[in-house]
Amino acid sequence: MSRIVYQDGIAELIVRALYGEDVLIDPTSILVDIYPPGFDPRDADTVPGDAVILGAIPTRTGTGIYQYDYSVDVDADDGTYYDYWTWVVDGVTQNYTFEITVLERVNLESYEAQYNHMIRVVLDSSIAALDTSEELAANYEMHFMYEMSPYYSNPRILEMEAGAYIQDIPDDTLDAEILLASFEADTLTFISTNDNDEYYQYVRRKYVTCKALLRMLSNVYSTYMKRKRLADLDVTYGDGLPSKLDQMANCVSEMELVLNSGANISPHTSLRPSTTIPGISAMDRPVFGRGWQRGQQNIGNTRDYPSDYHQRARKGYTRTPRGGKNWTNTS
Repeated sequence: MSRIVYQDGIAELIVRALYGEDVLIDPTSILVDIYPPGFDPRDADTVPGDAVILGAIPTRTGTGIYQYDYSVDVDADDGTYYDYWTWVVDGVTQNYTFEITVLERVNLESYEAQYNHMIRVVLDSSIAALDTSEELAANYEMHFMYEMSPYYSNPRILEMEAGAYIQDIPDDTLDAEILLASFEADTLTFISTNDNDEYYQYVRRKYVTCKALLRMLSNVYSTYMKRKRLADLDVTYGDGLPSKLDQMANCVSEMELVLNSGANISPHTSLRPSTTIPGISAMDRPVFGRGWQRGQQNIGNTRDYPSDYHQRARKGYTRTPRGGKNWTNTS
């Protein structure tokens, strides 16, 4: 019987005292000794002085059942230790030896998981099962993402939107796409205040879903689009994918503008103006600047340059019969 414990650990040593085949009895006395590697108490050369624990009294946990907790030192030698039990029943002394395997404690650097970290666990191929000693055929590796933030959609929504196109894509890939699209959504929200928070959350989730799927379906486009022709037989796979890509691209374009506004507008609309000024054609445009004169009609202000306000030199052009030259006269 072999028990395994690491350095700086506790080995729970449990024995049952039997009378005959299956009758539990309480001995008159019971003690346990612990011997280090290389000192098997069954060997004639091993003496009580070699023990690291001598004459310890175990704890009775039930009729005929006794337990001793052996604390292994942090710097104890690794290897096979021996627990040597001695008890007396009806004046007869009995001895039994069992083994404890102490393994070296490997110190691991302390690590505190944080948002968006990927945790990878690798089991070495040399790890063996306790009961069969069967080892792993190869290194076994698993990984998972720690809690992600921001995370404005989820893989189930992506699967319902894209259907069979992403059925073979693992969840951690979907999670990574959602995380990336969520970062983009935060960056593209130029207006942080909004009139309706529930609507904003809907817009943000819709944008993240469409953006994640657009990038993912673009990456797998070549996998789904296949065509094969054999004489008159023409087989095409993935005809619907281009339409799905267009749908996601339109969704991203539509939701991005709404996202920019903090969901203060609806798709295909613009922000409501907060300040307006009259244009040049406004009837009630105020008089300001040079060149503006009040007109004679009650229809608004007009821009007028009467000739009598500007005494400019006017030039007239005449043509003389001599030489056909142009002569300039000033009036």
